[in-house]
Amino acid sequence: MENKKTYTTIYRPSAIPSLLKTARERSVNTNMRQKKQLAEELGISQTRLSNIEDGVSVCPLDLALEWCRAVNDRTTEQAILHIFGTALPPTHPALVRNLPSQLVNHLEQLEEGINVTRRLLQIYADARPDKPFDAAQINEIEELAVQIVDTDQSSGCVLDSMALNWNINKDGVIDRWVLKTMNDGVIVRSSERLAQIKRVDMIGTM
Repeated sequence: MENKKTYTTIYRPSAIPSLLKTARERSVNTNMRQKKQLAEELGISQTRLSNIEDGVSVCPLDLALEWCRAVNDRTTEQAILHIFGTALPPTHPALVRNLPSQLVNHLEQLEEGINVTRRLLQIYADARPDKPFDAAQINEIEELAVQIVDTDQSSGCVLDSMALNWNINKDGVIDRWVLKTMNDGVIVRSSERLAQIKRVDMIGTM
């Protein structure tokens, strides 16, 4: 069977128990530092909580995310999502806390992103359907794509920093975005509509 290549994760799944334990022990909510209180908040037994922290029981993704939110640890939440392959690694909290720095960095990333996008548009315009990209061209495109990821990462940092400094409701902001894009017809509105998408329109690896 051919091995599938995925992007690099810098944390191993085996680190999840210690990550969750540390998140509990350093929680800003003193009540959530206690196993009994956190277990009650999560709706699980204290024994199961201890087994998860000791690596005896596997913690499913939904419970791990609920755990991180209960102890108010977005950094660990980001790390968990990264382990499961659905997010970038977390940025150090000390950097995220500095809102002016994050805003300036985001502006720089956006400006660079505009330049990258213009270059990608030029590559698209110059491309010939009968002539595949060579290795050098693919390398350039991938290097340009790194900047797109930089822009994505800086956006998340700005939102986190605004939540820390201005106490905005980040989840509420995302809910507003979902509603807006749903009304604009950008995102798939339901699982039923997702199931109706034709094979030719699906996004997958080539």
